[in-house]
Amino acid sequence: MTRRVEDYAAALGYSPRSLPRATLAATGRTAKQYADDRGLLEAKRLLRHSGLAAKEVAGWLGFTDTSDFTKFFRLRTGVTPGAFGDRLRPQVMLSARQKSTRSRRVARLCPVSCSTRCRR
Repeated sequence: MTRRVEDYAAALGYSPRSLPRATLAATGRTAKQYADDRGLLEAKRLLRHSGLAAKEVAGWLGFTDTSDFTKFFRLRTGVTPGAFGDRLRPQVMLSARQKSTRSRRVARLCPVSCSTRCRR
């Protein structure tokens, strides 16, 4: 993935001058702001749902240096990529524990030891 407006313009068949004008007319934001917003959204999605480390996400988004990605992310969100990704992880662990406890309770309540059917 790239964050350069020129690369987006070439991929879409626009000239490097036409795409920024069209983007500004359609969204009220510059092409660079729009590309950064999309990159930030993708970074958030990858950090939350993929389990990738910040270094891997930085590479995926076209950052050559992890510290540049961290600065980019922190400037726009107020938190580091690691802190953003860690916000959800304790809830997921708690959710897994709750599922485990629930399946043990169901298995204990089952009058017949029928293995998998009662453990759901």
